[in-house]
This record gives sequence, C-alpha cells and structure tokens, in this order.
Amino acid sequence: MIARRQEICAEQQFGLNRLYDLVDEGAYADLRKLHRELDEAVAACYGWPTAIAQDKDEIGRRLFALNVEIARGRGYDPFAWRAGEASAEQLGFPAV
Repeated sequence: MIARRQEICAEQQFGLNRLYDLVDEGAYADLRKLHRELDEAVAACYGWPTAIAQDKDEIGRRLFALNVEIARGRGYDPFAWRAGEASAEQLGFPAV
C-alpha cells in the first residue's frame, strides 16, 4: 500500500491530501482496495468481524470501549480471544 501510494504521488507530483481527496472521489480503486484489505486485517487482529472494517462508527465505538477498559487498569492482551481466554463479546465488544 505504501509503495503504491508513493508511486502515485511521485507520478502525479502531489501529496497525500490530494491523493486521498481523489480516492474519496472514486479514483485509484486499487489503493482503496489495499486500504480495505488492511482495515480488515486489523479488525481480525482485534478479533472483530472483518465486516465492520469499513464501519467507522462501530470501529470508533469499539476502540473507545477498549481505551476505557485500558484506562481503568484492565490488563490488555490483544490476542487473548485467540487463546480461548475470552471472546471479543466477552471483552465487551458486541457481535456484528
């Protein structure tokens, strides 16, 4: 993704703001696809359904809830759900 982003910016001689304005307008579908794949991989690492990867509101809610738990002193093991210690839902994240 970074290589593709650098390639576009170098070819077109513009910065990231312009690039992402164009992506938001529908340009560079390949870069948009790379971002979606990255978002889905990150969601999966949290143990969240990949379907929420593009739901900014849900991602925000989940990250905020996680931050609150960490601020309250709860130990944070991002992969505990994989070890069978707790599911994402048991950690307070609703199933989607």
